[in-house]
Amino acid sequence: MECNSGEAVKTGVMKGGGMGILMQAHLENEIEKREIKILNVTDLDEMSVSSFVIYRKSQTLSDNAQMFLQVLKSMHRKAKNVELLGHTSRSRQYR
Repeated sequence: MECNSGEAVKTGVMKGGGMGILMQAHLENEIEKREIKILNVTDLDEMSVSSFVIYRKSQTLSDNAQMFLQVLKSMHRKAKNVELLGHTSRSRQYR
């Protein structure tokens, strides 16, 4: 099953619907209350998720927001260059 909401994933798992994948920050309360169990998968080297930077189209970004956006773009370019050189675990072949 696929859920578009982290809250829906948590609810499904806590009601016996199997397991889910979420960022730890979404689970802090449940971890502290010991309502869920974290499963460490040792053979799993890396997972990636799509993230998006969003802002109101009709609003001009502040200077700080523009600088932050430039930092993110710079980090993205550097990451793509590393991927092109074959230095990421995504370039590994798995059996």
